[in-house]
Amino acid sequence: QAGRLECTMQNLADSLANVYVSEDSIPEQSNLDSFLMFNARRRVTSSAKKRRKPAGEAKNMDLHQTPEGSFLDLQRNAAELLQSCDISVPDVLPQGGLAEYLRRGPEFSFVYHPALGPMWDVLRQKVHGGSLATGSEVELEVAELQWEHVNVNGSLLIEARYPVGSSQKESSLEGVARFAAGYFSFSSFSGEEEPVPPIEYGRDVGRVRLQNVVVQNRGVDREDPGNIYWQRKVSRREACRILLGAGAEFTAKDVCIRGDQEFLVPDYCRMVVAPDGDGGVTVDVQKLPGKKATWKWSYFLKERGFIKLEMVESRSQAHFIDNFL
Repeated sequence: QAGRLECTMQNLADSLANVYVSEDSIPEQSNLDSFLMFNARRRVTSSAKKRRKPAGEAKNMDLHQTPEGSFLDLQRNAAELLQSCDISVPDVLPQGGLAEYLRRGPEFSFVYHPALGPMWDVLRQKVHGGSLATGSEVELEVAELQWEHVNVNGSLLIEARYPVGSSQKESSLEGVARFAAGYFSFSSFSGEEEPVPPIEYGRDVGRVRLQNVVVQNRGVDREDPGNIYWQRKVSRREACRILLGAGAEFTAKDVCIRGDQEFLVPDYCRMVVAPDGDGGVTVDVQKLPGKKATWKWSYFLKERGFIKLEMVESRSQAHFIDNFL
């Protein structure tokens, strides 16, 4: 596991040297302060520093350091990640190559909140099994997620009002209404800066559990010329949207969710979607007793820095608090 650290002048490495009086005094390599990491560049950095040249100009297929190129790298990384999670995905590039990618977008898109991992070893324990069909998209703006054998053919959009924690309390009615109207959506951010109180991490986070779930809808209209995939501005014909209020939970098991659906879970409520026995689903919403979560991921640090996750379910709500991740 490694990351990348830069500074403005990029001379930080000058201060990472180890000096020894002789070769005999040099310790094992694992005890040195610096090291070399060999990796695919797209997994380390993929910057967007310039606009892509319009069609008709020379080298308009050169996506290096453009938003379109960076998003393509992001999806190639996503494909590698999902395949390691035993999730089947199509090739990122369409058969028509870059020209078709620029016209119709990638063959699938998968974006997620960094707190879902951020390390792949952690994310793999939360997300496992299933498939993304050609043309599908998945957005996971949530940190607390259990994904087991989920098959998506269309659009699946999950957004928690508080993915990692809340900064202030709001009334349930006002909060849900503003959330449903897109007030908390990244796609509706106006760019105007407002003072934000400090976040209390783990407070009021949303939670989602999907087990043996099929999502089927018409998804993104890939023929719409106005689609800008790297900005997440796309035209959708249908989608399955799961919106979580403060401290809300969503659970679906052994169901097929078809068509254009929106599940809005009020603050401190638990929504359970189950099969109705006739090919459809039933939806049950109940208040969480004491506003306490019914499950959580517990993190354990193992040897060599590996983080092991275990699912802890609540039998007695009394010992659960809402300030954990």
